[in-house]
Amino acid sequence: MWRHCGQLPYCDSAHYGLFKTYRCSSDKVNCKDNGKDFVCAYNNWRTPDAKEYETHDKECTANNTRFPSDSFPSEFYICHEGRWYLSSDNLVDSLPQEYFFNENIKYDTLTDPRDGKKYRTVIFENQVWMAENINYYSESDSLIKNFSKCAQKIGCRYGRFYNVDAATHACPEGWHLPKEADVSSWDEMPYAEATVFLPKLFSRLTGERGAKNEFGLSLLSINAVDPYGWDYVGVTYGYFWVDPRKEFYIATTHANFSDVDPREKGQFLPVRCIKDN
Repeated sequence: MWRHCGQLPYCDSAHYGLFKTYRCSSDKVNCKDNGKDFVCAYNNWRTPDAKEYETHDKECTANNTRFPSDSFPSEFYICHEGRWYLSSDNLVDSLPQEYFFNENIKYDTLTDPRDGKKYRTVIFENQVWMAENINYYSESDSLIKNFSKCAQKIGCRYGRFYNVDAATHACPEGWHLPKEADVSSWDEMPYAEATVFLPKLFSRLTGERGAKNEFGLSLLSINAVDPYGWDYVGVTYGYFWVDPRKEFYIATTHANFSDVDPREKGQFLPVRCIKDN
């Protein structure tokens, strides 16, 4: 009766996401919900949240269209396949790789001569870094073939995962794994400094608090795939391999090295490459 009096259709799958204003029929002019907005969600009409208020009258027709949020300062909405996403959400597994870069930075491009795949690169601290995780696979390289894999949840859409031995074969000629010295300053930062600097390394679409991607490195919250089939992806830090044979993980408050446990050589991590000088 409430729905009928307010001239709302049935809230079913055909109307999911529909935004409507409750309009009382003439014999119910004094009803308490007259003029209030409602949204159809999970077979029930409810009060819209801030995101639904801000996007309901915006057409999401062109992928990667963006507009700023009024309710969430410094955040924005991004369109993909007819749906609006909020930039502060963890959007790994929801959006394509190309959405995660800094749109205000002019990237260069690396073409891997082994398979023709292209990667964006950026100059950071006087070195040329890959701005994305590498996605190299080869049937002819036994280490790459046997000791690299895709994650169960996100596949290889954001790069491939390698164990510590295969990682040494992942970068193309003229490129190498980051050296311990390249990132040691991140590990040594005092907390107050780290909480300002480290968020600048993460893509804004990873859900990391304060992420700015200021330098264009576009780090993702993609961690590891363990040798037993579990995926550790989409949490609050990112991993990659560092030479010599160390894991390196980065959060928005701290970063740490970890020696490889010889019993866990099957741990699979992403690989970032740096250009040889």
